[in-house]
Amino acid sequence: MEDNSNADVQIQVALDRGEIAISPCGPNMLQPANYDLQVGKNAATVPTNGDPRIDLEREGVLLIAPYAPAVIFTHEELRLSLSYVGRFGLRSKLARRGITASVGLPVDPGFSGPLSVTLMNHTPTPVALSYGEDFLPLELEKLVVAASRGYSGEYRGRKTFSARELEPVIGFQGHTLTNVVHHFEGIRDVVRGVA
Repeated sequence: MEDNSNADVQIQVALDRGEIAISPCGPNMLQPANYDLQVGKNAATVPTNGDPRIDLEREGVLLIAPYAPAVIFTHEELRLSLSYVGRFGLRSKLARRGITASVGLPVDPGFSGPLSVTLMNHTPTPVALSYGEDFLPLELEKLVVAASRGYSGEYRGRKTFSARELEPVIGFQGHTLTNVVHHFEGIRDVVRGVA
């Protein structure tokens, strides 16, 4: 891989040349070493009415319950040429609020469509995300040699949830971790009393 392929200047050059496409593409989302992706319209979290799917464009805010998962699509759709690979992470502002993301896998050359990511709230309080909020920094790297073929898996061009993506949300059984925390707090209080 080439050096400095994440620099904002090189990302802009790749956009201008059509080697990568981000739609919609906002100049304020281009950061010094990445492009910030935003919370999109399609999300899913622990169902309150039987259906875990939420239209965030209509609702405006996604509440992730304590110790619960959520699945979110990016607002932007990507198109990577065979010369680019991407990686995305979670904005530190969300990590500091107790959110983790299922990240680390590459966005393969030839990928097109929005990204979907599973988030997990590791706190005892709900966490709110707004429609259009920046939440995933996307790093892009130019390969020294273009890939021989592009990504052709099930996530290419997909804009709706797969059954597998909804399983963690639908299968969520409540705040069992909250109960564990309260149990340990009770043990701590007993130990303090004995001490």
